[in-house]
Amino acid sequence: MAKFSVRARAVDMLGRQQIAGIPTAIHELFKNSHDAYATRVEADFIRSQRLLIIRDNGLGMTLEDFTNKWLALGTESKLGLNKDPAKVWTGPKELPYRPVLGEKGIGRLAIATIAPITFAMSRAVRENGCENIVASLVCWELFEVPGLNIDQIEVPVEQFLGLPTASDIKMMLQKVIDNAELILPLNSEKRTQILENLHSYSLDVVAYDRWFASIAVAEDDDAKSLSLEGLNYGTHFYLSPTDEILSVDVDEDEQTRDAPPLKRVLLGFGNAMQDGIDPPIKAEFRDHKPSGLVNELILGDSFFNERDLLKADHLFEGRFDEFGQFVGTLNIYKGVAEPYVLNWPGNGGKQTECGAFTVRLAAVQGRSSESLLDPETHKEMMDKLWRYGGFYVYRDGIRVLPYGQSDYDWLRIENRRTLAAKDWFFSHRRMIGYVAIDSSENSTLIEKAGREGFRENKAFRQFRAILENWLKELAKDYFRERAEHGSEFRETRAELQTKADLLIRRSKQVAGRRNEFKISLGKIFDSINRGDPSSAVIKIIEGLKSNLCSLDNAFPEFISTDSTEFEQQAYRDVDSLEKGLLLSRPRTFSPSKEDSEAFNNYVEWFENFRISELEPARKQVAEIVSVFRSRFDIKIQQRDRAVLAINAEKNEAMKNLRQMRSDAEAELSRVDYDIKQLLKSSFDQFKNAAEEVVIDLNRSDLDGLTSAEAFLRQRELELRMVSQLSSKKQIFESIFRQLQGFRVDVSERTTPEETIAALEARISELEDQVSLYNDLAQAGGAVGIIGHELDNVVGGIRDSIREIKPWADGTAGLDEAYEKLRVNFDHVDGYLSLFAPLSRRVRRNLVDVTGAMILRYLQDAFIDRLKKTGIELIVTKDFERFSINTYASTVLASFVNVIDNAIFWIVSYRESDKWIKLDADSKGFTIENGGPGIPVRIANQIFDFGVSMKPNGRGMGLSVSRDALKSVGLDLELISSGVDRSPVFRIAKEVMDVMENNDV
Repeated sequence: MAKFSVRARAVDMLGRQQIAGIPTAIHELFKNSHDAYATRVEADFIRSQRLLIIRDNGLGMTLEDFTNKWLALGTESKLGLNKDPAKVWTGPKELPYRPVLGEKGIGRLAIATIAPITFAMSRAVRENGCENIVASLVCWELFEVPGLNIDQIEVPVEQFLGLPTASDIKMMLQKVIDNAELILPLNSEKRTQILENLHSYSLDVVAYDRWFASIAVAEDDDAKSLSLEGLNYGTHFYLSPTDEILSVDVDEDEQTRDAPPLKRVLLGFGNAMQDGIDPPIKAEFRDHKPSGLVNELILGDSFFNERDLLKADHLFEGRFDEFGQFVGTLNIYKGVAEPYVLNWPGNGGKQTECGAFTVRLAAVQGRSSESLLDPETHKEMMDKLWRYGGFYVYRDGIRVLPYGQSDYDWLRIENRRTLAAKDWFFSHRRMIGYVAIDSSENSTLIEKAGREGFRENKAFRQFRAILENWLKELAKDYFRERAEHGSEFRETRAELQTKADLLIRRSKQVAGRRNEFKISLGKIFDSINRGDPSSAVIKIIEGLKSNLCSLDNAFPEFISTDSTEFEQQAYRDVDSLEKGLLLSRPRTFSPSKEDSEAFNNYVEWFENFRISELEPARKQVAEIVSVFRSRFDIKIQQRDRAVLAINAEKNEAMKNLRQMRSDAEAELSRVDYDIKQLLKSSFDQFKNAAEEVVIDLNRSDLDGLTSAEAFLRQRELELRMVSQLSSKKQIFESIFRQLQGFRVDVSERTTPEETIAALEARISELEDQVSLYNDLAQAGGAVGIIGHELDNVVGGIRDSIREIKPWADGTAGLDEAYEKLRVNFDHVDGYLSLFAPLSRRVRRNLVDVTGAMILRYLQDAFIDRLKKTGIELIVTKDFERFSINTYASTVLASFVNVIDNAIFWIVSYRESDKWIKLDADSKGFTIENGGPGIPVRIANQIFDFGVSMKPNGRGMGLSVSRDALKSVGLDLELISSGVDRSPVFRIAKEVMDVMENNDV
C-alpha cells in the first residue's frame, strides 16, 4: 500500500511562500510572543551585520516543546486552548488569561521569510521554576532544495545551563554543515551557495547580551528581563543574513508621504485606542544604522491612542448585537453625545453568524477651516492620518492583518468616494478607528493561513456588510448636504468656515501692514547704520553756512530778507529730517516680537538723537544766523519771525487735516450707500421668499389631505418661512451690532482694530510663552536625567573639597590651588543647584570680588585661546581696583560667557580689531571688545532666551548670565550699541525702581 511522503519544500511553501512579506512575518512572531504571555517583545535590526534579533519575556519553550511542537508542522499545541481557559497557567506574574491567536501550527515558519539562518534559544518557566536554555540552529535554505524529504534534514537542538558561547554555536553549526554536505546534490549551484553561507556564519550571543544590557535604560526593568541570564526567561531569535528587502521595508520613501511597509504593519500591534485599557503586550522595533544612530520605529506616539480619538472632530462608538443592530452614540463636532440606533436589513430576523462586536471610529474634517482643531494640531493629525489612517480590526486586543491599511479597501470606502466624494463622507485619510472582536463571540471569523485577512465565508460577508451599511447610513443621515439629521453638522461647519474666512482676511490685511512696517523699520535702521541722520544734520548746518557766506557781497537791503529765508529753510530741513525719521507705533495691528523689540530700540535711539543732535542743530542754526546778522548790524523783529514760523506750521497742519477729513467723509458716504443697499436687497429677498411660501400655500389642497398630512405640509411651509427669516435676521442684527459698536468706539475715541491689535499682541505673547515653556519642560526633563546621573559624583566632589581644606590651610602653595578649585566648583555648583537639594550644596559666601581676582580666573580660563587667536587682553588699573560684594561664582560665570562671545565674534569677523578691554566706571565692571558692533535693532533682544546671532547658537549664554546676576542683585547690560561702535557690556549693581526700594 502506498503512503504520502513529505518533501522538505513543503516547509518552504507553508512558511515563506504563504506569508505576504517580512513585516507580516515579524507580526506573526510578535503574535507568538503574545500567546507565550510575554509583556514585552523587541526587534533590533542591526544593519551593518544584516542581523535581526527578536526577543521576548514570554514563558519560553522546554526541550519537549522545541522538538515536538516548534519543529513539528501543523501541531495541535495551541488547538483547543481557548475552549478551557481555566486549565491554562499564565506564568509566575499571574497575568490575565489571553485567548490564543494562532492554532494552525505553521505561523512560526514565517521566520524563513526574513533570513536563511535562524539561531533560536529559549528558557522556559513552568510552575516548578526555570529550566535550562534550549537552543537550535536552522538553515531554511535546505528546505528550498528540490528532491529532499523532510526527514533528511537534521536540526541540532541542545541544552545549556547559561547562555551558549560562540564555540557552542560553532559546534551546532558544524552539525548543520555535516548534514548539508551529506544530503545536498553534488556539483550543484545550490549546494555551493548554502555551504558558503554556513561556513561564513558566526554568532556570539553572550556579547550581544552584554551589549543589550549596556544600552538598556537603567530604570527599565522590563528591558532587563529580556536577557536569558539568571532567572530570566523568554525566547530569542537571531536571524541572519537578513533579506535585502527588509531595509526597503524599514526605510521611509522620500518621494511620498506614505509610511514604510514595516511601520504600516507593526504599528498598532496592540490596541491602544480602547477606553482605558492598555494593550496586553508592548512591542518595539529598533533600527540600528551603521552611523550608530538608533531609530525607534513603532514606539511612543507614532500610532494612534485614545487621546487622538477624543480630540477628533467626530466620534462614533457602540456595539452591534448578534442580529446586526447597532446601538451606540454619535458625537458630531464634540457636541452632546447623541444616541444612535441602526438596524441591518440583511439578517432577515435571524442571528448573524459573525457574532456581536464593538466599534469605535473618529473622523477629522479634511479642511482645517472646517475643523475644531487648531491649524498646527490639524496638520499633525492629517499627516498621521495620511500615513496610518483606516479602520482596523483587533481580535482580543491584537491587530488582525491587513485591515486598517489604506491600500486594502475591505469596506469599499475609497471605492464609493471615487463614485461621489460629496455623498460619501468617510475616507481612510480622514478617519481612524477599530472593530473589536474576540475569540469566543466571533470564532467563525477565521484568518487565512497567509495572514491576508479573514476567509470569505458567510460570517465574514455578514461582518463586512454590517459595517458597510453602518458607514453608508451615517454618511446619508448626517453628512450629506441635505441629510435629515445633518443640520448641526452643516451649521457648525459653516460657522467654522466663516470664522476661518474672517481670520484669513484679517491675516492678509495684517500681513501687508506688518510687511510695510518691517520695511519702513528696516530702512530707518539701514539709514542709522550708515550714519545718514548725523550726516544730514551736518549737511544742513554746512548748507546754512554756505548760503550765508554767499550774502557777504550782497546789497544790504537783501541781506536781512535772504538771511531770514535761509534760516527758515534750515529749520524746515531739520523738521523734515525729524519727520522722515519719525515712525509711529502701529495701532491697527500687532507687530511681530522681533519687530516690536526693534521698534522699542528705535524709539530709544530716536529720543537720544532728537536730544543730542536735532535740538542742538536748531539751536546752532539760531546762533549761526545771529552771529551773521551781528556782523552787518541787522535787527529783526523776533515776534514777527515767530509768528511767521508758527503760521507756516499751522497752515501745513490744517492742509493735512482737511485732506484727512475729506477722505473720511467720502468713505463714510460709501459705507452708508453699501449698508442701505444691503438692507434693501435683504429685505426684498425675504419679501419675495415669503410671497413664494404664500403662493405654494394657495396651490396646496390641504382640505383634500388627512389631518396629519395637512399639518406636515403646513409645518413644511412654516419652516421655510422661519429659515428665510433667520438668515435675514442674522444679517440685520450683524449690521446693527457693528454700527452700534462703531458708534461707541467713536464716542470713546477707540477703534475695533486697536482692540483686535491688542488681543493679537496678547495672543502672540502667550504663544511665545507656551513655546518657551515647552522648550523649558524638555530641558527640565534632560536636566532631571543629568541630575540623577551626577548626584553621586557631585556628592563625592563636595566631600573631597571638605577633606582637602585642612591640608590647604596649613600648606604653603596649596591654599591658592584650593581656592581656585573651590571657586571653580562654586561656578559648577551654581548650575547643579537646579537639580541638587539646597541643603547639600557647599555653602557659598559673599565676598568682595575684585577685578584682580576676576583677571586671574580669566587668564587661567582663556590664556590658551587668546594666544591661539592673537587677541590682546587689555586691563586697566580701574578694573583691577574695582570690587563688588557678591558671590564669586556667579560673577565669574558671567564674565566667562561675555568673554567667550567676544572671542567668537572677533575671530568670525575679519575686519575686527583683536583686543578685549576690561575696565570699570562709577557703576561697575565694563567689558569692551574690538569685534563687530551690535546693531541698535537687536540691542535688547540679545538677552532673550533662545535668541542668538551665532550660526546654530542656542541663545542661552547671555540670558542665563543675566538671570543669574539678577538673582544676586546684579545686572548685565549693553551700554554701547550700533554697528559703528565697539560693544561694551557692564556688570553692576541692579538699579531698582524707586517705588520698590522706598516706603511710600
